[in-house]
Amino acid sequence: MMKSLTALFVLCSAIVATSNAQNIKIEVIKPSTLGLSKGHNLAVLVEVSSQLEIAAVIAKVGTTQVSLTLTDQRNVFGGTLPLTALQQGTHTMTITATDITNYAVSKDWPFIYDTPPIIEWEGPLDESTARSEVRVKAKCREENGTPCTISLMAKQRNSLGGFDFVSHAPGQIDADIDLSDLDGFTMDLVVTATDQYQAVTASRRIYIESSPYLKEVASVDALISDFDGNNIAYTRLIDGIHKPEIYDLQSSATVTVPVDNDIRSSSLMLTSEGLLFMNSWGPYLTKGLYAWNGTMVNQLTPGDRNVQNVKINGDYAVWIDRNYLYLRKFSDGLTQVVSDKGVSLADVAPDGTITYTLSNNVYVYKNGVHTRLTNDSPVLLKNESPLISSDGKIFYEKIEPCCGIDIKSAVAMHDGTSETLLRGYELRDRLSKQVNNGYIAYGYPGSLGQNQIWVRQPSGESHQVTFYGTSSTLELLNPSGDVITINGNTKTGWINDSEYRFRRYLSDKQGNSKEICSSQGKAFWANDKWYITMGRTLFIIDTVAEESRVNDISRTIESDTPLFFSREDFTSAFEGPGQLIRLSIIELPQHGYLTLPGGAKITAPVQLSRSVLDKLKYVPDPGYEGEDRIVWNASNGVAMPDEAAQIIVKIEKEEVGVPEEEIVTAVAAYAEDDQFSAHPNPAQDKLTLTFSHEMAGPIGVTVSNVQGQVMLSKILDENELGHERTHELNTSEFSPGIYLVRVVSSRQLKVKKIAVK
Repeated sequence: MMKSLTALFVLCSAIVATSNAQNIKIEVIKPSTLGLSKGHNLAVLVEVSSQLEIAAVIAKVGTTQVSLTLTDQRNVFGGTLPLTALQQGTHTMTITATDITNYAVSKDWPFIYDTPPIIEWEGPLDESTARSEVRVKAKCREENGTPCTISLMAKQRNSLGGFDFVSHAPGQIDADIDLSDLDGFTMDLVVTATDQYQAVTASRRIYIESSPYLKEVASVDALISDFDGNNIAYTRLIDGIHKPEIYDLQSSATVTVPVDNDIRSSSLMLTSEGLLFMNSWGPYLTKGLYAWNGTMVNQLTPGDRNVQNVKINGDYAVWIDRNYLYLRKFSDGLTQVVSDKGVSLADVAPDGTITYTLSNNVYVYKNGVHTRLTNDSPVLLKNESPLISSDGKIFYEKIEPCCGIDIKSAVAMHDGTSETLLRGYELRDRLSKQVNNGYIAYGYPGSLGQNQIWVRQPSGESHQVTFYGTSSTLELLNPSGDVITINGNTKTGWINDSEYRFRRYLSDKQGNSKEICSSQGKAFWANDKWYITMGRTLFIIDTVAEESRVNDISRTIESDTPLFFSREDFTSAFEGPGQLIRLSIIELPQHGYLTLPGGAKITAPVQLSRSVLDKLKYVPDPGYEGEDRIVWNASNGVAMPDEAAQIIVKIEKEEVGVPEEEIVTAVAAYAEDDQFSAHPNPAQDKLTLTFSHEMAGPIGVTVSNVQGQVMLSKILDENELGHERTHELNTSEFSPGIYLVRVVSSRQLKVKKIAVK
């Protein structure tokens, strides 16, 4: 017995000696050195190596500690360390590993406890439409009260760069942002909040659209999926689930469809019964097609497969499920299998008549009878994409396959008795077609090989309705034979010279065309009217708008003195629907020149965006006296007046001394508005600035002469403004003349002209 105890003592002593000789090693995997917690919990991951078994691994900071457990990786321990008992800032975490002999090794590891700044958006709403200007109101805050800065930019989806509007403003943005440069584009407004250690971003999608032909009808809570003239369908995030909702235009009531899982917004289709929609995931609604009849959701197809080719027309809908063709009549809620023979494409008429393709030939189904319309060899000729008109005529493609691919196709019509070719065989990628009420619209190559849109009337007459030098796309055909098309015939000129600005045009069947708006959103025909949806907003197209016009602008300057224009010079001379979006310089001055921001000369007729007009400058030729003229015009985003106007610049001999009283009186009109005033005007030794409470501090003030030389610049905070919100400028050292006072707050920019005696 004594020998056994002695042996055990020797063994334990050997283990202790070995453990002390072989130190435990600790390597911290997470967090990195001075890594961020990015929240109230710190994820800890460490690798421990040891000669003996490890009994415990502890992570501790302050009075808080947690035991780390072995992960599924060998030698790696992990856990989460709560940090709520700490002040935010830099701290040291201690990792202690203890083996079975109670031998312990510790390692200190610095990290930063910091919660990310919180962004609070007030406007604009996501998926809203900006009419060239948008009010952006957002702020950032920290849980611990430390300061944060906020920035704003606009960028197109998936683009790396963007347009910076506000950089690192202290805590909040409350500004009217001019987006006229981006008119016709869908942009993401991105707000970035930055604190001492990290930055977070949040974005809102907006559609920038200036067209005066779009009149807002309604706005809902999310991106619009469908519209039928009375109801708007969309999905809204409710308790973490995107649920379909239907908004009734007449009653302003909203109904939420009872589902238990995310529904794809793009799948919503309004019906006479209620709503059709598809779902692709989740345990509650599996794959397939579903119908909501106003009270309950019915599953129309088995949940283990996807549905294709869903078409709705009045009281009927058709779809294809694993090559089976289904027909549903909404009024009686019944669904039937029309064909189980391997149907590929189908369409339905208002009376329930169906056309479909089977083995590359076209069939029609009516009153329970299937009739084959084409009898072409499926190897030599394919008949595809059938459409059925309300008068029973069938329109389809006839495709000539070659070399394993479908190269050319024609458009054919079948009246139930015979086939007529409406368009010969052309390259297939030029083809687009729609039918409505006996009319068919289709694509046909133009003289440059571009796609042009044609409309065939029920009487058999065909007319070309687009005539652009670039390809047009058919968007929608209405029952009267009028079409909406998309064309990219205009380069942007200010975002990217190689990027085309796609526009939407409304054309009648005789080819009379009118530019309506940008190509953003989707066109609808309902209630005998055209509608456009953009994001969450429904617009009606109203082309009966008054014509716009531009008026002459007259200015007088001294010889050898530049003339600085403001945006207001041009917007006040523009009359009509909408607002000035772009300026066209048609004829350049003969006795001077114009410069852009940065000083570049304008050497040829050019279009200018509204944003540069505050920096447009006219410089007369040295010593010239007399009149100079510039011919200009302006666009409201969709149309330009038929008649241009002039800028008449009178250049007079320089007068020394105090400006004439009539000039001073004219200037005084520029020195007041509801938010900022300057008195007295003309000033002599001092000028008093008065600000409204809407112009919150800090406010930047800059005074410059007409040559652009800065005479005075300062920043006023709220303490300097005081209760009366006034500030006095010393002008006693100013030479007599005209000056520009520019004030900038967090949300506004104002420029006033003043005179100094």
